Amino acid sequence: QEELFKEISSNVTTDGHLTEEYFSKANSAYLNAVLRENHRITPPIALNLTKENVMDEIEIHGETIPKQSMVICDTRSVGMDPAIVPEPNAFDPHRWLDVEQVKSRKGTPAEVLDHPLYREPFSAGARKCPGSRVANYEAKIMLSQLVLDWKISLASTDDENIYESWRDVPYFNGLTVQPTVPKLKFEKRE
Repeated sequence: QEELFKEISSNVTTDGHLTEEYFSKANSAYLNAVLRENHRITPPIALNLTKENVMDEIEIHGETIPKQSMVICDTRSVGMDPAIVPEPNAFDPHRWLDVEQVKSRKGTPAEVLDHPLYREPFSAGARKCPGSRVANYEAKIMLSQLVLDWKISLASTDDENIYESWRDVPYFNGLTVQPTVPKLKFEKRE
């Protein structure tokens, strides 16, 4: 949170407002990495594609899919597979910032992480969600303003269950991944 706060606070005007320029990809690299890491762990839609293969058998990455088969792309499992994501249980936005890590994924099964259909939670190309730009900006602005104004931590009392990591937070995995938001403590930043 503090690394994100540093990036955000360096893009604030003298009257305390976030600059419009901050929300470009070049100026908000860490914010974008935080959101991308969040989408890896809890994708907005865990199943990106359900398609019936009716024309002919097809081969994808050496796997033959027979004609008349149902194909489902499960993005949640991909992002949590230790063969694809090093330390999948760690929330690490740096995995998207390190140019060498991105280059090292090329030509390996892990390159699926950088595919446009996986990288963006709203699909890509002509069938991309028409509201994706608005949704992205809303999330970026809201998160930026929250982190700028508040130091956020897990609330702790003697009778509350304190989570050791994000993996301890209960969730429902249906069409969407729905975590149970733990109680949070907000401290006003000076």
